[in-house]
Amino acid sequence: MLSFQGRIVLAKSILNCIPIYNMVIYQWPQSLIKEGDSILSNFIWIGDPTKRKRITLRWEKLCKPFNEGGLGIRSLREVNNVMLYKLNWIFTQREETWAQLSHAKFHTTSGQRIHYHKRSSVWPGIKHADGITKPFIGWIIGKGMKINFWRDSWGSDIPLREHIDLPHHLWKKCTARVSDFLNADGWNFPADIFLAFLSMGIDINNIPYNPSVEDIQIWKPDVHSDFSVKNTLECTDGWKTTLKKCGMHSSYLNDLWITMVFVICRWLWHSKNKIRFDERKQSIREIQNKFLGDISNNAKLSSNSMYNTTFELQVVKVLSVKCKMRNALSIRSCGWTLPNIGEVKLRCDGSTMGNLGLSRIGVVYRDWEDRVLGTLSKVVGSTTNYLAEV
Repeated sequence: MLSFQGRIVLAKSILNCIPIYNMVIYQWPQSLIKEGDSILSNFIWIGDPTKRKRITLRWEKLCKPFNEGGLGIRSLREVNNVMLYKLNWIFTQREETWAQLSHAKFHTTSGQRIHYHKRSSVWPGIKHADGITKPFIGWIIGKGMKINFWRDSWGSDIPLREHIDLPHHLWKKCTARVSDFLNADGWNFPADIFLAFLSMGIDINNIPYNPSVEDIQIWKPDVHSDFSVKNTLECTDGWKTTLKKCGMHSSYLNDLWITMVFVICRWLWHSKNKIRFDERKQSIREIQNKFLGDISNNAKLSSNSMYNTTFELQVVKVLSVKCKMRNALSIRSCGWTLPNIGEVKLRCDGSTMGNLGLSRIGVVYRDWEDRVLGTLSKVVGSTTNYLAEV
């Protein structure tokens, strides 16, 4: 008879993996997933998947990671979803024959997805995964021939089509590729499209491209831009994604975010009890004033500083808390070895605001007499630390 710990290990290492070979292709019905999770739960608690007992802890809590109070078990729904995300990643690359066939079957010649039914056991899973994984798929622009100008995420985090409201029948005529707007001199857009980019907050001149190489599709959450099941599980977890985004702001703002979670929970609980026990309903304005008061008091306890950015100043203003500016940057000199006579030395570096954040590069050209021949600094869009350094 296996111990409780032994049953957990068996469920995680073997039983949880048995259905993967089927889940990697098909989207399972919810009723089947529920039954499978019930079998796993019964086996973990009493060792017999056919018998039921009063549940000691909800299945959803068991499936949480260890650092969140769970046992690190993956529910079949989560396993099925991540396998479908992987299938959709392969489908979007269009390198496999089945992917090319499926794309031709379920899309029009203009790249538009069909809106009528065609029988397929695989397509429902791909369609389900596409809407979830779309924000995490991007492009490194080369020749631009593989990238659909309107339907792929190349200039922003979402496709341009989702920025623009057009009648459905007009999208059939939108078949342009990014390569249609590239020439030997760089980007070449009509005036109306260029103005549309400006209205969407997209600076097209800061989007890099290399017309000498092919376009590369990337998985944004991964440091090396490759799809992996581990990164997919993390980036599709709403709470973990939110925590990662917090890292893009200053430590002072992170203190405010954490404080707000507890303050909101406290005053929601307090307001609910007022209604339940005192039969008194508080106004939104009253709750808001108490909420902002607590935020202001807790902000005074933070010893961290903020970034001197417009966004953070706006947050501080809305919350009515004290500004805590960081010290001014100090410029320090650094030494380097001069190049040989007749040579030019190039020094370059790149950095990002967070791992997957706004990145910048800087370049300095010097000759053998230490004269500065030229400099370059440029914003290159949203990338990971690895890509910014490369």
